[in-house]
Amino acid sequence: MPITLDWFRYFLARDPDFDWTGLNHASYEHYWDQSVEEYGRVFGTDRRTCPASATAAARRSSGTAGTTP
Repeated sequence: MPITLDWFRYFLARDPDFDWTGLNHASYEHYWDQSVEEYGRVFGTDRRTCPASATAAARRSSGTAGTTP
């Protein structure tokens, strides 16, 4: 999982020598909250559903998948 470890090192802990072996449930939750707080709006992860996904799901359920809206 190099991407995940790099995410912790450079974007959350901001420490290239970050040692993930010291993570426990509480510290992981802290980093999770920090990630959502700092980057949720950037990546759109602060939304419950992605509008494009919701639209595609609606098309699939209505039988209009593959058609242009």
